[in-house]
Amino acid sequence: MIEGDRIELEEDLTIRVVQTPGHSVDECSYLLEEKGCIFVGDAIPVAGDIPIWVNARDSLNSLIKLKSLKGPDTFYPAWDATYDGARALQKIEEAMALIQTVGKSVEECKADADGFDDLVLRVCSKMGTPHFIKNPLFKRTVQSFLSD
Repeated sequence: MIEGDRIELEEDLTIRVVQTPGHSVDECSYLLEEKGCIFVGDAIPVAGDIPIWVNARDSLNSLIKLKSLKGPDTFYPAWDATYDGARALQKIEEAMALIQTVGKSVEECKADADGFDDLVLRVCSKMGTPHFIKNPLFKRTVQSFLSD
């Protein structure tokens, strides 16, 4: 699926594809304009949960795209509660801050790190999240700031 593809479910019910990469390379969200809702999957990282994305820049751009959409007043994420429009904007802002926090931590820790595993350890220590240290998905998140 690519941006703007349309899936006709029935008369007056169409899904429009909105590409929202970041959490994964080819992630898409699905907008049902007639119903005023969008299924966002994992495109909105949840503050307080483990931050997982493969590309920080793409994730940030996807959040900006979701924030600017006109129409949806209900957001359905994969792992969190349903959001109304105002709550979705708040969650998007929190997710953007989370990406910036992880990025800042990586930037501040990388010069003193003795290899990648030490960098992950330092980032986790700085963020107060020692339980993320061995998580391969969090390691990929840290790596995403080194790839750009």
